[in-house]
Amino acid sequence: MNSSLFKCCCMALMWILLPGCVVPHFDHASYDYYYAVPLKADKPWLSLSNGLDLHAYNKCEHSEVPPKCDPPGFWVMERPQKPDWHEIGRYRVSVWHPGKLQFQPMLSAYANTTYRAVSLVKEESRKIYLLRPGFGGDERRSLEGNDAGVVAIDLRPNALCSTDEPVPRLIVFDADNIWVFAEYESDCRKDLQADFAPLDILNFEDSDQFNAILRKPMKLFYLSSSVVGQSDFGQPRTVLRDADLPNESTRKTVRLSEVVRLQSTMFRLETTPAPPLLPVPDYPNFYCHYSDTVIGLRMIFFDGEKPYPDLKYCRPFRGK
Repeated sequence: MNSSLFKCCCMALMWILLPGCVVPHFDHASYDYYYAVPLKADKPWLSLSNGLDLHAYNKCEHSEVPPKCDPPGFWVMERPQKPDWHEIGRYRVSVWHPGKLQFQPMLSAYANTTYRAVSLVKEESRKIYLLRPGFGGDERRSLEGNDAGVVAIDLRPNALCSTDEPVPRLIVFDADNIWVFAEYESDCRKDLQADFAPLDILNFEDSDQFNAILRKPMKLFYLSSSVVGQSDFGQPRTVLRDADLPNESTRKTVRLSEVVRLQSTMFRLETTPAPPLLPVPDYPNFYCHYSDTVIGLRMIFFDGEKPYPDLKYCRPFRGK
């Protein structure tokens, strides 16, 4: 006896044995999700050299006046795929929601990894994300080699300045190490000269066009997958000269002699920084409708299971 026939027999038996206790059941659930999607849907906000395209969009609350949109999210696609916004409302679409943010231009360089860097500013920190193809949108961890889909690097105020925030100008990374060269916008602890020019630490391909920043002394932060657990909250540690840190490294600082310096590796520069503006309207122009209906029998004293609405369609939206 299959399950459907068994259920029918059980319902019929209940109807006979419990007259008046079993009643017809009808339950309908529906709702809409509203979005602000780019008007030029086939043009990504950012194209990375690892084959990833990031298409920006917002999820909005149409019930509010004016409509309130959440912080931007990104539909992450591998080229040559193009977004079909009629699919954005489906579950398991590969989207990435880094949270409230403001993107800033930043130079990056890589070697022996499929990750690429995207930099942004949050309310309390400078954040850098490394993204690779094939990631799941819910994968986000500290540096763990190439296992994590999204590597989050939180460049918060560290040993040199307790209140000022470092501004990343260049991030360099391979499968196991991250070097971040940054500046402070204020005159913070100028008495402690721990500045390093990127070209004094690492080597870069076709570096002439970026000499201005590659030869500029800056604060250096470092993180290695082998010692990520020794770092304060998994943050890159401030690099100091051995003479400035005579005893031993701490959770916030590391001696220059302990920083990996790959002189035989040539790092390739990523020449397409993230645009500061997102090509997304500030009003909803697209929506997806979800609905479902459950019809059957149930006992009076038993609350039936509510339907879980399915996506029915997504359409352009012009407002009320």
